[in-house]
Amino acid sequence: MGDFIEEWLPVLLNALQITSFVVVMMLLIEYLNIRTRGKFFVNIKAKSWKSVLAGSLLGIIPGCMGSFFVVSLFSHGEITIGALLANFIATTGDESFALLGIMPLKALLIFSFLFIISFIAGLLMDKITKNYTYTTKNKHLVIHQHDYEDMKYSTIKENFKHLSLSRALLLFLLILLIIIILLPNTEHTNHNESFSPEIILNYILGIVSVLMIYPIMKLPDHFIEEHLWGHIIKQHFLRLFFWILVGLVGVHLLENFVNIEIWIHNNIYLTILIAIIIGIIPASGPHFIFISLYLGGIIPISVLLANSITQDGHAGLPLLAESWKTFLLIKGIKIILAFTIAVIAQLLLGWI
Repeated sequence: MGDFIEEWLPVLLNALQITSFVVVMMLLIEYLNIRTRGKFFVNIKAKSWKSVLAGSLLGIIPGCMGSFFVVSLFSHGEITIGALLANFIATTGDESFALLGIMPLKALLIFSFLFIISFIAGLLMDKITKNYTYTTKNKHLVIHQHDYEDMKYSTIKENFKHLSLSRALLLFLLILLIIIILLPNTEHTNHNESFSPEIILNYILGIVSVLMIYPIMKLPDHFIEEHLWGHIIKQHFLRLFFWILVGLVGVHLLENFVNIEIWIHNNIYLTILIAIIIGIIPASGPHFIFISLYLGGIIPISVLLANSITQDGHAGLPLLAESWKTFLLIKGIKIILAFTIAVIAQLLLGWI
């Protein structure tokens, strides 16, 4: 029993952490939208190239947080599918921290290449889909005029004096989240004990969570009840947590029972296919092996690029929960793009 808890507790905590990050970002988006009277994301969505550029830039930010933000925007219908594709091509998840820490110059070259490819692919995607944005039966980011008016007269003192159940639960969950992210989680640290991107994500999530205490205390009861609690928590949290937990459990089982390294020694094009297959896994962790193999001279840059283009860290998990069709579409495009670029890179560059 003790061994079972020791093995699976980090997976559960990691699922809670990722889910919480996405939910907190969605809460932040709702708040920014009402504070700016619905104009916060207008400039990003106004033109395709701006939306795609934002997606690419947020994608090359080390870690998964930029991609979590983009998935939140897409799920709210605030950016185009081309921007989502651009972001998912540009991002390399938590592996980007390792790349920067171990081989910074090559990492910057890889990030620059991914940025260019992602921007071009995003523009083409928007051209083909005519700037398609995601829509659901439940309208996101709906702000009525009374939301703006209510906020003018809403005060922290009065809200605290007449504390509603929804507001109290949100505050409790934020405090609980801060406690959870302070707990040790070694899900990623096995790859390199002196380098833990998980710690960086924890601090950022903790800071954002603390900052969200103010709007939760300031916003009017109607907005708390309908938008934050009724929409974000009730409609998204459990669904997000379920898919993220399923994904992480699958990754954990895969890492325990499949020896990927043996397969890589077959031949180069089979290795490229393997890198793409592993890249399909919507989680950070399994992809670290390709960085290690590249540093050891076992695989060329073509294989590393194939995996980097296909994978998107943990960002694929919330997208899978929101729209599995969009997830499969994005992955399908990235698979074709990754194989094409990897083969060309192998033919032109060889074992570099």
